[in-house]
Amino acid sequence: MHLYASKWRSSKICFTKAHVVQRLHLQSTWAFCLIKMTIKYRGVYLNPNNSTFRAKIAENKKTINLGTFEKEEDAAAAYDAFILKNNLNRRLNFPDPMPESLIPNTKVIPLSKGLFAIVDEDRYAYLSQWTWSAHKSNNTFYAVRNLNKKKRAFVYMHRIIMNSTHLEVDHIDRNGLHNYRSNLRACTHRQNMINKSSIKNTSSKYRGVHWAKRASKWTAAIGKNGKPQYLGSFKDEIEAAICYDAKAKEYYGEFAYLNFPE
Repeated sequence: MHLYASKWRSSKICFTKAHVVQRLHLQSTWAFCLIKMTIKYRGVYLNPNNSTFRAKIAENKKTINLGTFEKEEDAAAAYDAFILKNNLNRRLNFPDPMPESLIPNTKVIPLSKGLFAIVDEDRYAYLSQWTWSAHKSNNTFYAVRNLNKKKRAFVYMHRIIMNSTHLEVDHIDRNGLHNYRSNLRACTHRQNMINKSSIKNTSSKYRGVHWAKRASKWTAAIGKNGKPQYLGSFKDEIEAAICYDAKAKEYYGEFAYLNFPE
């Protein structure tokens, strides 16, 4: 009787342990499913231990790990980059916001943050050997790759395309991700600053124009040799902007940022 009781207790203990293990497994599986359901991007998984995001993709019956990222969007962009680089027929997390067909003979290179750089078709293969990221500076994004992560040293894609070592490179349309050669030109630092985007939160939406409160008029002014030059006061804001454009063409030539491009 004692022997049978002992066996019963032993089997009961074993059953209890197995039941607990099975229950824990079901709970962890359910938790994983909940976590996966909260992620809105394809090929992205959350690491519960350190709250980072993993990007991976199944190809040829193998799972390929694409890296670990702090942001969910960066993991999604890495997933898209692998698909585009290998010409896979898969749905993207971030469909190309600017189809290549709009700009002849160009291709897109995926970056972080779900952004893309547009480059000439003949430079695509060379530039695709590196992993590129989107870096924001002066109200626009640029395509960069890390040269030194500790010192945050970047190599800019547009400088590689133009093979620029001494001069700076200006984006004609002021979009730092449009890196096709017809949109790039070598320039000095001063010329580059002339063509930068307008300062936000000013009294006028036009460049070189501001509201003079005391005179109750719109004033036009322009910088020349590092000093502001007064151009006149106007009752109409557009007239002040046209006045600025005339002087900008005279002083800055092809680098002039005009309020009313021809």
